[in-house]
Amino acid sequence: MARLCRKGMGKKMIKNFIKYLKPPLVLCIITTLMGAMLIFSSTIIPDTSDVLTESLRKSCTELMGEGEFEIVADWEGAGFNIPKPESVNKLILKDGDDGMITLEITTGGFKPPDGITVLIAMDTSDGAAKVSGIVPVEIKDDPGIGDKVKNPSFLSRFIGADRAVTVARGAGDEIEIEAVTGATYSSAGVAEAVNIAIAVTKGLESGVIESDSDKAPDTGILGTMLVILIAGVLTENFILVKFLGICPFLGVSQKLSGAAGMGLAVIVTMVSATAITYPIFVFVLVPLNITYMNTLTFILVIALFVQLLEMGIRKCNPALYDTLGVFLPLITTNCAILGVTLLNVNRGYNFGYAIFNSFCAGIGFMLVMLIFSTLREHIDQNDVPAPLKGAPITLVAAGIMSLFLIGFSGLV
Repeated sequence: MARLCRKGMGKKMIKNFIKYLKPPLVLCIITTLMGAMLIFSSTIIPDTSDVLTESLRKSCTELMGEGEFEIVADWEGAGFNIPKPESVNKLILKDGDDGMITLEITTGGFKPPDGITVLIAMDTSDGAAKVSGIVPVEIKDDPGIGDKVKNPSFLSRFIGADRAVTVARGAGDEIEIEAVTGATYSSAGVAEAVNIAIAVTKGLESGVIESDSDKAPDTGILGTMLVILIAGVLTENFILVKFLGICPFLGVSQKLSGAAGMGLAVIVTMVSATAITYPIFVFVLVPLNITYMNTLTFILVIALFVQLLEMGIRKCNPALYDTLGVFLPLITTNCAILGVTLLNVNRGYNFGYAIFNSFCAGIGFMLVMLIFSTLREHIDQNDVPAPLKGAPITLVAAGIMSLFLIGFSGLV
């Protein structure tokens, strides 16, 4: 009898194990197939980085005049004595004009790491490196806001610059540029591209690239951590500023207990997912030169971890499991979790800063959840006009909370 009971319990455990393991296994198969397709396509698609497209030729003609242009793919073979910076996509020369070069540069802007891409023509004919023209190639920042930097009146301010430019006040020896209203981050991205172009052009002569980061004071570990903390909680809050993780924000904020549980689950998931995905990115994806697989890889890792987290909460705290309901497995597709892991590697954080940034982002997530749940409970206890009851008043309250954080923009 005891043997039959043990056999029945064993079958039940195996059945439950398969039940919980099936979703991540299916996701694993899907992501593996998609990853294989990406790798296969990357091997058969030819590299066009040194191909002068018609649109690029038109932009070069606008910057350097009519003529024949050449993209320099091999810097060492061309005799350049500096390595190609990562932010420089292309260096273009015009035949018969040694005093003019054009650089295609990508910088962060409001959507790092590649929100702004511009062509910058540099004139070296008189022995100095001066900006002679700028043409935007791609602005990924928010339409209607970020693309304001395409305005010729803004771009013309950089013409003639031969030293570092900035959109900040109190710049010392730097050339101070007034930012486009409402597009400060995008304006700063263009300024950063100009600074890179000036530094690279001077470096082609001297053999040394002097970047502004070398001149900037070292804030130290505590200073950097303070900046990360303020950004994660306030200025770059994932819910109210980046608008990531809106589904659990609206779905599990009716009660304070549910909001607290979801907040804790997100903190644990963010930190743990970073601890797992960061080494995979550094020691697997980067050496194999398949960093374009980071999104698929991170989704798979997050899905597997969330499945284990769900099993743990169900076992240890059934009440919290019932409160979170469907929103707990939805952490698997919570874009805030994926967003923080991608943000860490895109910003080049080391492992310690990546873990701390994930923790701060989770704290910001949980703080907003707690405040919003308290607000919703207060709203439920008051008379609300019939047309605003339910989702409308909830979205209005969320919008007002988001506007509150605008006051902290530019703090770091």
